[in-house]
Amino acid sequence: MLPGRQRDHVIYGGEINVPQSAVALLSNMELESPWMFKLRNPTNPAASTHVGVLAFIAEEGCVHLPHWMMQTLRLNEGGPIRVTGRELLEGKMVEL
Repeated sequence: MLPGRQRDHVIYGGEINVPQSAVALLSNMELESPWMFKLRNPTNPAASTHVGVLAFIAEEGCVHLPHWMMQTLRLNEGGPIRVTGRELLEGKMVEL
């Protein structure tokens, strides 16, 4: 996905790369930081997940997802994806 050495936080993480132009769009949406999104496969609405932004370095019109996320969403490389801004509730407790 990115040139250079392997970056495990990119390969296995829950964040995506989006184009630089997304900064202006996100600023206009008045979403609170950190920016979170719901990703959905438009051909299979049951396949969805929530993600954050890793960097604004993707080519215009593209987002870069980890391979595991593409499998979860049942997406093929170059296929369409629906990206929607979300505000997630803050967690109160985690029980392991």
